[in-house]
Amino acid sequence: MPFFTRNPERAKFKLGFTPVVGAIGRICESYAVKNTLDENSSPVELDGITAELQTTTVQPAVVARLFSKTAINQLQVPKLIRYAPLSKGKEQVGEIAIAQFLTQLFQLTENETWLNFLDSFVPKNPYEVLIFDHLRALTPENSAPQRFYFVDHAELQSYFNHDLKNITANPGFFMSHIEYFFAFYYFAYVIKAIATIGRSAKDATHFHAYYALADEHLSQSRRAASSFRSLHKSARYLLVDNDVLDYLNVLLGHEEDYLFLQDIYALSPNEQVELDRLLLVFMRDYQTRKNHPVTYEEAGDLAQHIEQLRKILIQDEADEPMSRFTKSFEEIGDLFFTKSRGRIGKTFSLDDELLLVLVAVIVGDHKMLLKQVIQELNNRNIYLDIASQNLLAAKLDEKNLLEKMSDSGDAQYVKPIL
Repeated sequence: MPFFTRNPERAKFKLGFTPVVGAIGRICESYAVKNTLDENSSPVELDGITAELQTTTVQPAVVARLFSKTAINQLQVPKLIRYAPLSKGKEQVGEIAIAQFLTQLFQLTENETWLNFLDSFVPKNPYEVLIFDHLRALTPENSAPQRFYFVDHAELQSYFNHDLKNITANPGFFMSHIEYFFAFYYFAYVIKAIATIGRSAKDATHFHAYYALADEHLSQSRRAASSFRSLHKSARYLLVDNDVLDYLNVLLGHEEDYLFLQDIYALSPNEQVELDRLLLVFMRDYQTRKNHPVTYEEAGDLAQHIEQLRKILIQDEADEPMSRFTKSFEEIGDLFFTKSRGRIGKTFSLDDELLLVLVAVIVGDHKMLLKQVIQELNNRNIYLDIASQNLLAAKLDEKNLLEKMSDSGDAQYVKPIL
């Protein structure tokens, strides 16, 4: 995952998720992911526009105002996504890594829905023609991206493709909420990875992320009160869990693919026996080189020895790098998806705008039963208890998005938003 043990390189999202989205746009259009634009730069060459308008009475100051970044961004044009700048300083390393990660996770360079959206705008008036005739040239990419590996992501990719198809049907809505959309799917994968990467052979429990609506009162007895805390506890040793997998894959000698624990435990008995033998040799050499007393036990099976390796690495790893690695999870949560609630601590949280985006992409262009919408939220690992479900229904009703087909209210449909 695009997590870092060095603080300066970690994405901190001071400019939101927009720098990541801009980098994704450049990657998918084969432009260099790094650029020289800053957050105030216009995406157009003002000198060229001024020269073209020199026979008119338009003053340069007026040109600068009409074609400023602020003015042009109001058009919400997909082709301009590529011009969203990275943050200043070393944290752009983290933003680039996340952009490359998401591009590979959802195969965006091959996703026709996304690529067609990026190229969908056609200028309709002289102002727009001037903009697109004088866009700044971007440097072509000539370096290979960092390669990532993904655990159990086919289902999430399917939901992403479904939701992307729905939201791109309304380009204006998508452009207004694009950072929410991509940030959510990044966060959704991070949750899944944290809950899965360190999972033992016998632990097949799926982690349910219980959210509370941002403005609802929450008591300690509610499931959302402890859901984030539970996952955060698992995230504490995420760096070690990644190191364990790296060591195991080196021992396996796999060059092209990368196996996670579920894949390793699915190997043939002979392959597991051989890996177990190599692992025992590795642990002995590791502890000898570190001048540590040998603590592992040769008796046991592969799963037990992997757990012993994990314990050895936990003892060896300093707390500070582990906490900095976990900070990458906390930063994306703090952007849109978590809320501090006094004594309860942090919880998974849905604000009104995020809720609107999720409901919109789920429902699409046909009304849907409320209970089905809730099920689709569950499918995306967003769980609401009864109190939160009732508040969701009330919010949709307030926005005139709920259609009741019976006096009892049992048959409630959510209207399309897009």
